[in-house]
Amino acid sequence: GIRDLGQLFDTVKVHVAQLVVYLTKETLRRPWCAGEVTTAIMGSAGSVDVIAVITPSFEGVDNFSAEDLPEYIDQSGVSLQQHDIFWEDVAVAYNRLLGQEFPKIKIPTNLLHRRDYDQLARGILKGKSFTFARDEKSAHQPVPSEEGAIVISADASSAEAVAASGIVTIKLQIILQALSEVKLVSLAECDADPFEFATI
Repeated sequence: GIRDLGQLFDTVKVHVAQLVVYLTKETLRRPWCAGEVTTAIMGSAGSVDVIAVITPSFEGVDNFSAEDLPEYIDQSGVSLQQHDIFWEDVAVAYNRLLGQEFPKIKIPTNLLHRRDYDQLARGILKGKSFTFARDEKSAHQPVPSEEGAIVISADASSAEAVAASGIVTIKLQIILQALSEVKLVSLAECDADPFEFATI
Protein backbone atom coordinates (compact mmCIF):
# COMPACT_ATOMS: atom_id res chain seq x y z
CA GLY A 1 0.00 0.00 0.00
CA ILE A 2 0.92 3.67 -0.09
CA ARG A 3 2.03 5.01 3.28
CA ASP A 4 1.87 8.77 2.80
CA LEU A 5 -1.13 9.53 0.63
CA GLY A 6 -0.99 13.23 1.44
CA GLN A 7 2.51 13.50 0.02
CA LEU A 8 1.48 11.45 -3.02
CA PHE A 9 -1.48 13.70 -3.78
CA ASP A 10 0.62 16.85 -3.23
CA THR A 11 3.15 15.46 -5.71
CA VAL A 12 0.41 14.99 -8.31
CA LYS A 13 -0.86 18.52 -7.73
CA VAL A 14 2.51 20.29 -7.76
CA HIS A 15 5.02 18.22 -9.74
CA VAL A 16 3.16 16.01 -12.21
CA ALA A 17 2.68 17.24 -15.78
CA GLN A 18 0.85 14.17 -17.10
CA LEU A 19 -1.08 11.41 -15.36
CA VAL A 20 -1.51 8.13 -17.23
CA VAL A 21 -4.44 6.20 -15.73
CA TYR A 22 -3.88 2.53 -16.60
CA LEU A 23 -7.39 1.18 -16.24
CA THR A 24 -7.62 -2.46 -15.20
CA LYS A 25 -10.44 -4.15 -13.32
CA GLU A 26 -9.16 -2.82 -9.99
CA THR A 27 -7.59 0.57 -10.77
CA LEU A 28 -10.47 2.86 -9.85
CA ARG A 29 -11.23 0.76 -6.75
CA ARG A 30 -7.91 1.64 -5.16
CA PRO A 31 -8.03 4.68 -2.88
CA TRP A 32 -4.63 6.05 -3.90
CA CYS A 33 -5.71 5.88 -7.56
CA ALA A 34 -8.95 7.64 -6.68
CA GLY A 35 -6.96 10.37 -4.97
CA GLU A 36 -4.48 10.72 -7.83
CA VAL A 37 -7.20 10.95 -10.47
CA THR A 38 -9.28 13.38 -8.41
CA THR A 39 -6.28 15.56 -7.60
CA ALA A 40 -5.15 15.66 -11.22
CA ILE A 41 -8.58 16.46 -12.64
CA MET A 42 -10.16 18.56 -9.88
CA GLY A 43 -7.27 20.01 -7.90
CA SER A 44 -4.61 21.02 -10.40
CA ALA A 45 -6.44 23.85 -12.19
CA GLY A 46 -5.96 22.03 -15.48
CA SER A 47 -2.18 21.92 -15.19
CA VAL A 48 -2.04 18.10 -15.33
CA ASP A 49 -2.67 16.39 -18.66
CA VAL A 50 -4.62 13.18 -18.16
CA ILE A 51 -4.81 10.20 -20.50
CA ALA A 52 -6.61 6.91 -19.86
CA VAL A 53 -5.33 3.53 -21.07
CA ILE A 54 -8.29 1.14 -21.16
CA THR A 55 -7.29 -2.52 -20.85
CA PRO A 56 -9.52 -5.53 -21.59
CA SER A 57 -10.13 -6.23 -17.89
CA PHE A 58 -11.57 -2.77 -17.18
CA GLU A 59 -15.28 -2.85 -16.41
CA GLY A 60 -16.71 0.55 -17.09
CA VAL A 61 -19.43 2.19 -15.02
CA ASP A 62 -22.08 4.26 -16.80
CA ASN A 63 -22.14 6.94 -14.14
CA PHE A 64 -20.33 7.20 -10.84
CA SER A 65 -22.24 8.70 -7.93
CA ALA A 66 -20.99 9.90 -4.57
CA GLU A 67 -23.46 7.56 -2.86
CA ASP A 68 -22.03 4.42 -4.51
CA LEU A 69 -18.31 5.18 -4.21
CA PRO A 70 -17.86 4.22 -0.52
CA GLU A 71 -18.74 0.64 -1.46
CA TYR A 72 -16.97 0.69 -4.84
CA ILE A 73 -13.59 1.85 -3.51
CA ASP A 74 -11.61 -0.31 -1.10
CA GLN A 75 -11.12 1.87 1.97
CA SER A 76 -9.22 -0.63 4.10
CA GLY A 77 -7.27 1.50 6.54
CA VAL A 78 -7.51 4.57 4.27
CA SER A 79 -9.58 7.75 4.54
CA LEU A 80 -9.62 9.96 1.46
CA GLN A 81 -11.63 12.56 3.36
CA GLN A 82 -8.67 12.94 5.71
CA HIS A 83 -6.80 14.33 2.70
CA ASP A 84 -9.66 16.63 1.65
CA ILE A 85 -10.76 14.33 -1.15
CA PHE A 86 -14.52 13.90 -0.99
CA TRP A 87 -16.83 11.45 -2.70
CA GLU A 88 -18.56 14.17 -4.70
CA ASP A 89 -15.24 15.22 -6.23
CA VAL A 90 -14.18 11.63 -6.90
CA ALA A 91 -17.47 10.96 -8.71
CA VAL A 92 -17.05 14.06 -10.89
CA ALA A 93 -13.40 13.20 -11.62
CA TYR A 94 -14.21 9.59 -12.55
CA ASN A 95 -17.08 10.63 -14.82
CA ARG A 96 -14.90 13.23 -16.53
CA LEU A 97 -12.08 10.70 -16.93
CA LEU A 98 -14.37 8.21 -18.67
CA GLY A 99 -16.27 10.84 -20.65
CA GLN A 100 -15.20 12.68 -23.78
CA GLU A 101 -12.92 15.24 -22.15
CA PHE A 102 -9.67 13.28 -21.97
CA PRO A 103 -7.91 11.14 -24.60
CA LYS A 104 -8.11 7.37 -24.32
CA ILE A 105 -6.00 4.53 -25.63
CA LYS A 106 -8.06 1.38 -25.98
CA ILE A 107 -6.29 -1.96 -25.81
CA PRO A 108 -8.56 -4.70 -27.21
CA THR A 109 -6.24 -7.53 -26.14
CA ASN A 110 -3.60 -7.98 -23.48
CA LEU A 111 -0.19 -6.50 -24.26
CA LEU A 112 2.02 -9.55 -24.56
CA HIS A 113 5.30 -8.23 -25.91
CA ARG A 114 7.69 -5.46 -24.99
CA ARG A 115 7.24 -3.96 -28.44
CA ASP A 116 3.54 -3.62 -27.60
CA TYR A 117 4.52 -1.46 -24.64
CA ASP A 118 6.88 0.54 -26.85
CA GLN A 119 3.94 1.33 -29.14
CA LEU A 120 1.77 2.19 -26.15
CA ALA A 121 4.46 4.55 -24.81
CA ARG A 122 4.65 6.35 -28.16
CA GLY A 123 0.85 6.71 -28.15
CA ILE A 124 0.88 8.16 -24.64
CA LEU A 125 3.47 10.76 -25.63
CA LYS A 126 1.30 11.83 -28.58
CA GLY A 127 -1.56 12.43 -26.15
CA LYS A 128 -4.30 11.48 -28.59
CA SER A 129 -7.04 8.86 -28.51
CA PHE A 130 -6.55 5.71 -30.53
CA THR A 131 -7.26 1.99 -30.47
CA PHE A 132 -4.15 -0.12 -30.06
CA ALA A 133 -3.33 -2.44 -32.96
CA ARG A 134 -0.55 -5.00 -32.70
CA ASP A 135 1.82 -5.47 -35.62
CA GLU A 136 1.92 -9.27 -35.60
CA LYS A 137 4.82 -9.35 -38.08
CA SER A 138 7.16 -7.53 -35.73
CA ALA A 139 5.79 -8.70 -32.39
CA HIS A 140 8.27 -11.55 -31.93
CA GLN A 141 11.97 -12.01 -32.23
CA PRO A 142 13.79 -15.27 -32.99
CA VAL A 143 14.42 -17.78 -30.22
CA PRO A 144 18.05 -17.26 -29.11
CA SER A 145 20.52 -19.77 -30.47
CA GLU A 146 23.73 -18.20 -29.17
CA GLU A 147 25.71 -20.22 -26.66
CA GLY A 148 25.73 -18.67 -23.19
CA ALA A 149 22.58 -16.58 -23.74
CA ILE A 150 20.69 -15.27 -20.71
CA VAL A 151 17.03 -16.24 -21.02
CA ILE A 152 14.14 -14.83 -19.00
CA SER A 153 11.17 -17.18 -18.95
CA ALA A 154 7.74 -15.65 -18.33
CA ASP A 155 4.10 -16.54 -18.73
CA ALA A 156 3.34 -15.07 -22.16
CA SER A 157 -0.40 -15.15 -21.45
CA SER A 158 -0.03 -12.72 -18.53
CA ALA A 159 0.34 -9.04 -19.37
CA GLU A 160 1.78 -8.34 -15.91
CA ALA A 161 4.37 -11.12 -16.26
CA VAL A 162 5.43 -9.89 -19.70
CA ALA A 163 5.68 -6.30 -18.45
CA ALA A 164 7.75 -7.43 -15.46
CA SER A 165 10.06 -9.55 -17.62
CA GLY A 166 10.50 -6.58 -19.95
CA ILE A 167 11.55 -4.38 -17.02
CA VAL A 168 14.01 -7.03 -15.80
CA THR A 169 15.38 -7.36 -19.36
CA ILE A 170 15.98 -3.61 -19.60
CA LYS A 171 17.66 -3.51 -16.18
CA LEU A 172 19.93 -6.42 -17.09
CA GLN A 173 20.79 -4.84 -20.44
CA ILE A 174 22.03 -1.75 -18.63
CA ILE A 175 24.19 -3.85 -16.30
CA LEU A 176 25.50 -6.02 -19.12
CA GLN A 177 26.24 -3.27 -21.64
CA ALA A 178 29.96 -3.83 -21.25
CA LEU A 179 29.52 -7.54 -21.98
CA SER A 180 28.58 -7.19 -25.62
CA GLU A 181 28.96 -10.93 -26.25
CA VAL A 182 26.06 -11.79 -23.92
CA LYS A 183 22.72 -12.27 -25.65
CA LEU A 184 19.75 -11.33 -23.45
CA VAL A 185 16.16 -12.06 -24.41
CA SER A 186 12.77 -12.55 -22.82
CA LEU A 187 11.11 -15.70 -24.12
CA ALA A 188 7.76 -13.95 -23.93
CA GLU A 189 8.89 -11.98 -26.99
CA CYS A 190 10.07 -14.97 -29.04
CA ASP A 191 8.48 -17.03 -31.81
CA ALA A 192 7.97 -20.01 -29.53
CA ASP A 193 5.85 -21.35 -26.75
CA PRO A 194 7.72 -20.11 -23.64
CA PHE A 195 6.53 -23.10 -21.66
CA GLU A 196 8.71 -25.31 -23.88
CA PHE A 197 11.75 -23.51 -22.55
CA ALA A 198 10.87 -23.44 -18.86
CA THR A 199 13.86 -25.61 -17.97
CA ILE A 200 16.54 -23.67 -19.85
